[in-house]
Amino acid sequence: MNVNSSCWDLFVDINDTLYCSIYFRHQVVKRSLNDAVMTSNRIAAGTGSEGSASNQLFLPYGIFVDVNLDLYVADWRNHRVQLFQPGESNGITVAGSTSLNPTITLFCPSGILLDAEKYLFIVDHGNHRVVGSSLNGFRCLVGCYGKGSQSSQLNFPTSFSFDHSGNIFVIDLSNRRIQKFNYLKRYCANTSSIIQKIFSSSLTNSNQIYYRDCDKQNFYYESIQVKVFESGYYTFRGSGNIDPYGSIYKVKFNPLDPLDNLLDKEYDSGSDVQFRLNIHLDVDMTYVLVVTTYESKGTGEFSVVALGENKVILERLSTPVNIQLKYPLKLTEDSPTYYRDCQVPHCHYETLQIHVNTSGLYVLWSESNINAYGYIYKNDFNPLKPSENLLLSHGGPKLSSCVIGDQCNVYIKGIGLTLDDILRDDLQPNTVLNNQSFSIKLSAGLTIIMFIAGLINSVLSFITFQSKDSQQVGCGMYLLASSITSLLAISMFIIKFWFVVLTHINVSTSLSALRGGCASLEPILKLFLYLDGWLNACVAVERAVHIFKGVKFDKKKSKFIARRTILILPFCIFGTLIHEFVFRRLFEYETAPDTTDMMYIAGQVVKRSLNDAVVSTNRVAAGTGTGGSDSDQLRSPHGIFVDVNLDLYVADCGNDRIQLFQSGESNGITVAGSTSLNPTIILDCPNGIVLDAEKYLFIVDQKNHRVVGSSWNGFRCLVGCYGKGSQSTNISSTLQKTFLSSLTNNSQIYYRDCDKQNFYYESIQVKVLESGYYTFRGSGNIDPYGSIYKIKFNPLDPLDNLLDKEYDSGFDVQFRLNIHLDVDMTYVLVVTTYESKGTGEFSVVALGKNKVILERLSTPVNIQLIYPLKLTEDSPTYYRDCQVPHCHYETLQIHVNTTGLYVLWSESNISAYGYIYKNDFNPLKPAENLLLSHGGPKQSSCVIGDQCNFHIKGIGLTLDDILRDELQPNTVLNNQSFSIKLSAGLTIIMFVAGLINSILSFITFQSKDAQQVGCGMYLLASSITSLLAISMFIIKFWFVVLTQINVSTSLSVLRGGCASIEPILKLFLYLDGWLNACVAVERAVLILKGVNFDKKKSKSIARRTVLILPFCVFRTLIHELAFRRLFVYEAAPGMSKINENPNNRYVSCITHYSPSIQHYNTAVLFIHLVGPFIVNLFSALFIIFGGARQRAMARTNQSFREHVQEQFREHKQLIISPIVLLVLSIPRLIISLLPGCAKTSEKLWLYLGAYFISFSPSMLIFLIFVFPSKLYMKAFKQSFNRIRRRTTP
Repeated sequence: MNVNSSCWDLFVDINDTLYCSIYFRHQVVKRSLNDAVMTSNRIAAGTGSEGSASNQLFLPYGIFVDVNLDLYVADWRNHRVQLFQPGESNGITVAGSTSLNPTITLFCPSGILLDAEKYLFIVDHGNHRVVGSSLNGFRCLVGCYGKGSQSSQLNFPTSFSFDHSGNIFVIDLSNRRIQKFNYLKRYCANTSSIIQKIFSSSLTNSNQIYYRDCDKQNFYYESIQVKVFESGYYTFRGSGNIDPYGSIYKVKFNPLDPLDNLLDKEYDSGSDVQFRLNIHLDVDMTYVLVVTTYESKGTGEFSVVALGENKVILERLSTPVNIQLKYPLKLTEDSPTYYRDCQVPHCHYETLQIHVNTSGLYVLWSESNINAYGYIYKNDFNPLKPSENLLLSHGGPKLSSCVIGDQCNVYIKGIGLTLDDILRDDLQPNTVLNNQSFSIKLSAGLTIIMFIAGLINSVLSFITFQSKDSQQVGCGMYLLASSITSLLAISMFIIKFWFVVLTHINVSTSLSALRGGCASLEPILKLFLYLDGWLNACVAVERAVHIFKGVKFDKKKSKFIARRTILILPFCIFGTLIHEFVFRRLFEYETAPDTTDMMYIAGQVVKRSLNDAVVSTNRVAAGTGTGGSDSDQLRSPHGIFVDVNLDLYVADCGNDRIQLFQSGESNGITVAGSTSLNPTIILDCPNGIVLDAEKYLFIVDQKNHRVVGSSWNGFRCLVGCYGKGSQSTNISSTLQKTFLSSLTNNSQIYYRDCDKQNFYYESIQVKVLESGYYTFRGSGNIDPYGSIYKIKFNPLDPLDNLLDKEYDSGFDVQFRLNIHLDVDMTYVLVVTTYESKGTGEFSVVALGKNKVILERLSTPVNIQLIYPLKLTEDSPTYYRDCQVPHCHYETLQIHVNTTGLYVLWSESNISAYGYIYKNDFNPLKPAENLLLSHGGPKQSSCVIGDQCNFHIKGIGLTLDDILRDELQPNTVLNNQSFSIKLSAGLTIIMFVAGLINSILSFITFQSKDAQQVGCGMYLLASSITSLLAISMFIIKFWFVVLTQINVSTSLSVLRGGCASIEPILKLFLYLDGWLNACVAVERAVLILKGVNFDKKKSKSIARRTVLILPFCVFRTLIHELAFRRLFVYEAAPGMSKINENPNNRYVSCITHYSPSIQHYNTAVLFIHLVGPFIVNLFSALFIIFGGARQRAMARTNQSFREHVQEQFREHKQLIISPIVLLVLSIPRLIISLLPGCAKTSEKLWLYLGAYFISFSPSMLIFLIFVFPSKLYMKAFKQSFNRIRRRTTP
């Protein structure tokens, strides 16, 4: 429920509708709790405005809704109780001076209840009492003797409640207490003596058993459901030869928690009545009477007599217990041991895995000649962490999360959450930050952002308040100190965060480092935080004193007090925190001290022979001992399995994979998980693994809450396939539908796999009316094979949408599919035969919870065309792949009149292969335009080459990748596509624009007037580098175009261009960006120094920078020259007598980086593209705010804000220009991070346009730096006029 004000009372009626009284909106609203979607609230009473009319309320308080959905409202300020019947907006006053039959005057009623007999009970808040209605009107019940604090008095009560015995509990607000007023039971002799029901039964050895308490166990019991036809008091008397013990419960009885819902219990009432229960029962409530014996395992007959005002229904609930399993166990000296707790460190134990077919309550007990203990765990038992996953124990509930340690070394957490408490459960030990949870990585990013923001804030504040003008009074001194403490606080915050993260990740951190951090970091962080807060408070006090004293305010005294306060305050706060340094300590708790029989090593599996007489050191079976994801590393290994060949399978939980370590090998092979060679399943922390005799893997996929198993076509889910939950997966055996049909020569055909072809099949649409588990059984004289699919069945890809398949379940059932089906989903059941082209009759029987609809989908196939073909020695040949280089082939052109699914198959005396191409087949490029092949799907576009010579593309799109698919080899430019011709035109335009820009910039900055400071020298160099960058761009473009068009280009030329052009182009681009950043830094220094700016030093630094910077940038790109190479792949080698046939050649310029070099390359990319922008932006901000501060000191008639606005108007181009440069460089950054196998041909202009835009900064030097500047424009005009005069004859 969404409300825009507080709910002062809530009520849920019998239809699960929630009511809310909105006090300040003078309204009661409601909304159904059964609505799946959050809808708007409906008005139950009130107009939304205060008033005393029948349809209005004035500050409504308590509410009550009875079984007839009548709404009663305590109308506080109208001093009345209003009744709103269903559907009525006008209320009826039922209590108060304005009611139809006034018998009581109310003053601000706040609470209201209605009993089963329609009697009203009201908290009369302003009269300090509780009143109730009766046949003769209202009467006072509690607080009838005026306001007070005595036990019989109330002081502004607000609300109240009744318990099942009729006792009243009142919230006595102003007395700050809750008062209980006991209800005195009164029984009439002629009321309770009427016998309404007699129930007779017996307790035997077959009755259900429960534990009444830990000392008294194994009680047979009988549970009896009780219902009454009239609310009132009833008596239940039990007697018999079993010494019965009676208890009565509300709603239900839980034998695992016999105190839950308990209303009353009784034993031995005297004479021949062993128990008697006198209790008030409501007509609309269900109760459970439990009869057991006083002593354990008592048996015999008993009877229960029910007496009361009206009829009582007693029905037996419990049924005789069925012992489902008896499991014999024996603990010996050879049984494994674990560390149970410090008092009993060495305990032998046995574990049993429990599976149940039906959810419900189960009782497990032991009968033994030893003092046995039992514990129940969820999912798994870890002997090293015996409290983990614990559900229930023989000794009681599991330990509270507030307690750390065990009975011998225990610490109970106090109040206050620290960063350690918040992050501890989310941090994974021995796991690098990149593999931590999203919340940890997000927190790390946020801390860095907060630190940078705090650093900027502190620096700007320090710049502001360090001047003498800002320290004329104490406020400036407090704020100067605050700028320092805020920097220290945010610095300690980031230190604290990374200390917690890194020490939890690295579990081998020394205890001395942990103790030091524990004792010091948190108190120091609090010191700076509290100090910052008190300094801000001092500023507020100073300002208040200034206002109070006015012209009499003493500035010198203010500064004197500020100095003393700043010196004394840290010591005062430190004194309040000294106890933290004393009492903070590191709590160390070993899970299993001195338990040398067990070992856990993070990231490692060890082994030792059990036949060794002497205990030797363990040998490493797998893992390096440090967490990692390399082939020789493990991260939190859980389950292991060793097969008969001594191959070790490890459930590598932290890496979400299964690793196979063959005997003697330290490097593992990923056999399951997203990083396996042929991934068919994604795992999330696998923790158990088993291998069967046929080498099929079975895996417990812990965090996906399922068990999966491998098969011939990959992994499939076996158990827990429908999400986390506690439901059983039993299948109903009710017959719902029988489907009869037959497979004939006219049935549709599909290929089940390459080895088994031409299968006739019948497809049947399946729909269910209720979600649940269903069984489909197939039988007949055709040996049927069944498969079931979700949504649709694609005969061209029979593995697509496949849920399950099955063949030969034994006896007369050839297949049986057990599967969960959803009510809002369509499924397709496909029936075929085990052997190819089988025909005959079959039947399918559907069993399940509810009705199943089976409808035939497939229709008899119509063979549209039979085409004879013959391959001979004279048929053309092509290079299919490196393994089968010479293949004869024939091509057929296919046209269809109707869009749909078609099946093409061949019958031949040779091993024929089929391939379908879109538009055209090029025998020189057999992978081009390939749609479907006999052998499976086409190869990924990320792979160049074939099985014998291939390269997998990495990240980063180049101009080669963008244009390759668009360029047509051996075709003149005039016959290329429009995109290529337009791109060629744009490159020429961009080159001309860049050339003009560079010439104009060079003319401007080559004059001595423009080089009076370093800026002119940087911009002169930038005009040259921008010309070189745009020149290399056009060279790059035409090199790519011409070498792709002319396939006969020599490999030496291609290799030279591949290795050199792209790095040189990047060198000039990055150099241009950093020169622009140097200009921004120079301008910022000029503002900072003012008249003290040294022009000679500026020019000297500029000369050095212009000379050194190219070498620095080149050094960051040297790896490109080393790792760039030409990948050459011949599409059909050996098919021509010529040694080198360029037409069959595929050439690509590639970069082959290792993972570490790839990370370095990405970092370099960010530094060169984002670094200059950040420098430009911060320099511009400094120019504006620093200049404004200087002006404010010189011209005091204007405020600092006005100076900032004036500075922004004068220097806005300094803000706009870096933003423009960044926006224009973002496309290049994105292109550099895109995968090299991106489908550029599908959105060519998106990629090509982004590539072109990234070069536009090199054409804008004149527009960005010269055109907005009066000084540079003057220099340009002077230089231009000088050149024009020289050239004029």
